[in-house]
Amino acid sequence: MQLFILYETASGYALFEKEEFDEVGGQLKAIQKAIESVDRFAKQIKLAAYQPFTTAEEALENIRAIAENRVSKTLKDFLLTNLPAVKSAKKQKFQLGISDVKLGSEITSETGMTASYNETIVELIRGCRLHFHKILKKLKDDEIKRAQLGLAHSYSRAKCAQDVNRQDKPIIQTIALIEQLDKNINTFSMRLKEWFSWHFPELAKIITDNHIYIKLVHLIENRDGANEDKLEDIEALTLDEDKAKEIVEAAKVSMGTELSDTDEA
Repeated sequence: MQLFILYETASGYALFEKEEFDEVGGQLKAIQKAIESVDRFAKQIKLAAYQPFTTAEEALENIRAIAENRVSKTLKDFLLTNLPAVKSAKKQKFQLGISDVKLGSEITSETGMTASYNETIVELIRGCRLHFHKILKKLKDDEIKRAQLGLAHSYSRAKCAQDVNRQDKPIIQTIALIEQLDKNINTFSMRLKEWFSWHFPELAKIITDNHIYIKLVHLIENRDGANEDKLEDIEALTLDEDKAKEIVEAAKVSMGTELSDTDEA
């Protein structure tokens, strides 16, 4: 059976055609193999139709419709114009592959065509996405990326404008980010202390503040670096003359193991 693949892009709608598609014929592995090369993939399918969006507003309207599993007028006209006419769903002589199973019922309702969704179709869509700029020679890769970026910004702004809680979200997200950063810093600090304590265990007992401890490790690099030459620098970090001297003295009699070149790397 003939298969058409509906592929939605930031720049427009595309229909790819595959002749003699056998859903139960075990074509999945062959398609996955073909995706690795644009030449092999181009032998599997061909571009049947492409309709670019004429304005940024049209692109936004259509991407919002797709995200909400609605069939826009542009999509409806595109399918009816470029697919074989269908008198009834039972007599449909082709398959229409889609990327989201929820969109299928809407397409049937608006056009009378039935749509299909399975693993093989998903792989074909993946290949279309990967090689689209090479198959459609009208557009270059940078132009497609610019269209994607522009549409992503427009879509995000539109979603934020619709959100009744939009004023609270940046604050909530910022607080969550700060909490996550605190957790990450504490985790990394504990790992550094655990590792460096094998070499200089006395330092963790003298300096309990994670921030100062990390700066000290960066300064001395190993316990031999905690010497009289760096006493002033150590004192500037700890803001305590007695602690600085205690660190230097502890380094001289430390019971920790030596660090190899591999450990320091």
